[in-house]
Amino acid sequence: MSSWMAFDPVWSPEWVWLRYATSLRATLVLAILAGAALLLRRAPASVRAGLWASALLAVLPLPAVRAIPLSWSAHVVPATLAAPMMSIGATMVAQSWPGALRLPWTSAVGIAWALGAAVVLGRLLGGWASVAALARTARTVRDPEWLAALGAARSAMGVRRRVRLLRAATAGTPLTWGTLRPVILLPADADAWSAQERRAVLLHELAHVRRLDCLLALLAQWTCATWWFHPGVWWAARRLELERERACDERVLLAGVPPSDYAECLLTIAERARAAGGSGPALVVAASLLRRSQLDQRIRTILDRRRAPRRPAGRVAPAMTAAAGLLLVAAAGTMRLAPRPAVLWTALGSPRWTTRAFAAENIARFGDVRSVAALDAALRDDPSPAVAAMARFGTRLRARSNRSRPPLGWPRSGTSSTSAAPTGR
Repeated sequence: MSSWMAFDPVWSPEWVWLRYATSLRATLVLAILAGAALLLRRAPASVRAGLWASALLAVLPLPAVRAIPLSWSAHVVPATLAAPMMSIGATMVAQSWPGALRLPWTSAVGIAWALGAAVVLGRLLGGWASVAALARTARTVRDPEWLAALGAARSAMGVRRRVRLLRAATAGTPLTWGTLRPVILLPADADAWSAQERRAVLLHELAHVRRLDCLLALLAQWTCATWWFHPGVWWAARRLELERERACDERVLLAGVPPSDYAECLLTIAERARAAGGSGPALVVAASLLRRSQLDQRIRTILDRRRAPRRPAGRVAPAMTAAAGLLLVAAAGTMRLAPRPAVLWTALGSPRWTTRAFAAENIARFGDVRSVAALDAALRDDPSPAVAAMARFGTRLRARSNRSRPPLGWPRSGTSSTSAAPTGR
C-alpha cells in the first residue's frame, strides 16, 4: 500500500481504506470534544464555541496527518466496525493479484464521495457568490444617525478595523461577512428600527467581526464539504453555529443591553424576516436567526436569570484550547487503526481466499505466539497458494520493519505491530 494514501485517486481501494479508518478517528475526536463541551456547559459560550471550532478544524486535516513519520499502533477495532476494513482489505489483495478487475466495488464508494463533496462544495461556493452579488447591489449607508450608532458600537466592542455599513432591498435580516474587510448588511426596513434595536443589532454583528466568525464559518463549511457523509461533522457544525450566536449574545448583554429588550429585538427581527421571505443569501448566512429551534434556545438563555452573562475568556483559554486541539489531532492522526487480532484469526476461516490472504498477511506481521500458531494451523489446510504467498510477504515486512524502527515510538515485534495495509494510516 502506498505510504501517501491520502493522495491516491478516490477510486483506489487504498484511498477508501484511508477514508474509512480516518472516519473512525474523526468520530473519536468529535466524541472527546463533545464530552468536553458537556463538562463546560456552564462556561461562557465563547469557550464552547472554541471547542466546536477546534473539533471541526481537527477533523479537516486528519487524512493528511498520516504523512507524519511517527505513528502508534491501535489494534482496537471490533468485529462490527472491522467488517468494512476486511472487505476493503480483501479487495486490495484481489487488486494486487494477476487478472484483477480494473474497477472494484471500492471505486463506486470513492466516486460517490467525490460527487457528494462536489455538490456540498458547489452549494458553499454558490452561497458565497450570492452574498458577493448581494453586496454589489447594496448601497452604502450614509445616514448620520446610523454612522454615529456604528461608531459607538465599535467602541463598545473594541473593534478597530473599518467596518462598512450597507443596506440592500432584498435582505430580510441583518448579516455580516468578510474577514479582512468586514461588512454589515442591513435590510431595507432598518430605518424603522428604534435606537435600542439599532444598537443591539450593531453590537451583535460587531461581535461576529471581533470573533472572526466569518472565517470560522467558512472553515466549518469546508469541513462539511470534505466530510459530507459523516453526520457527526454536520452536528458539530450546527453546535458551532449555535455557540457562536450565544457568544455574541453574551457580548451584547455585557455591553449593557437589557435581556428582555434584547430578546424582544431578536424576536421582532426574526418575525419581520420570515414575513418578508428574505433572499437566498440572507437565509443561508443568517440561518441561526430564522431557525426556530436555535432562536428558542438563544431566547431562553438570554432570559435565564440564573445564567448571567460572564466575561468572555481572554487569550489564555483560546490558546489552551487550540493547543489541546493540536495534541488531539497529532494523537488521532498518527494512530494506526486496525482490526483486533481475534478478528483476523477468525477471518482465516473465511470461504473467500482474498479475505484469508489479507488476514494471513497481517497476522504474519504480529510475530506473537498466538498469531504464529493460528497462522501455521491455517496454512497447513488452506488450498490457496495466495494465502501462503501473502503470509510470506507479511513476514518479510515484519522483519524489515523491525530492522528500520527506532527504539522509541513503535511497539516491539512481540506485540501487535501494524502494517501499512491493515491500518488507518
